[in-house]
Amino acid sequence: MKLRSALFIAGAAAFAPAPRIKPPVLSLGADLEEAPPAPAPLDAPEQSVDEVETNMLSDFASRMAARGTESNVRDAAQEYVDSVKSNVQVEQSGPSIVYVAGQAALLLLLLVGDVPVVGGAIETLLGPGLVVAGIGAIAKGVLDLGAGNLTPFAAPVEDNELKTTGAFSYVRHPIYGGLLVAATGLSVATESFQRLLVVFLLYLLLDAKSAYEERELERIHPAYRAYKQVTPKFFPSFDELDEILD
Repeated sequence: MKLRSALFIAGAAAFAPAPRIKPPVLSLGADLEEAPPAPAPLDAPEQSVDEVETNMLSDFASRMAARGTESNVRDAAQEYVDSVKSNVQVEQSGPSIVYVAGQAALLLLLLVGDVPVVGGAIETLLGPGLVVAGIGAIAKGVLDLGAGNLTPFAAPVEDNELKTTGAFSYVRHPIYGGLLVAATGLSVATESFQRLLVVFLLYLLLDAKSAYEERELERIHPAYRAYKQVTPKFFPSFDELDEILD
């Protein structure tokens, strides 16, 4: 009887349902309260009403100034155009029209880069012609200066003789002038801009060298100062050039 009761209790216990375990309840509100707060975004510094109005007025003034500048430029350009139109309509004399027409023609030839009909003759005259003329002036100056006065240096030789006749009656330094003329002709004949630049530098050098020579000549020859005042330095005047050509 006791054994039967024990077996009955064991069987009942085996078929009895297992006790339920209640899961823990999570509190979302508590978790949120425990989490650290997120950093607040940086707000731009607030401007006062006066600062906002001041910035708006400044921007408006800048834009109006820009528009005013553009308007002034347009007005000035229009004024120039109107003035030129008015001046052109004024009746002009014959010589005035001829001068303007000649100026326009020369500017046109300058842009074109060619002189019709006489272009070849001009190139010959300003190229080989100047070379020959310059060499002739150098030779004439050397002969008139004389072997006793001839030196490549700026300081005059001892017992220097003042020369005021021949080529020296037209210019004070015919050798230097002839050298510059020949160098210019060579530059034109070879169409070399670089040579023309060298000619300009040569002119500056000879101008300084001749100034040094003349100070020494004035010290040696008191009459040189009066000769200097009436005689050109490198190139003869148009009247003297006409006399030379005759």
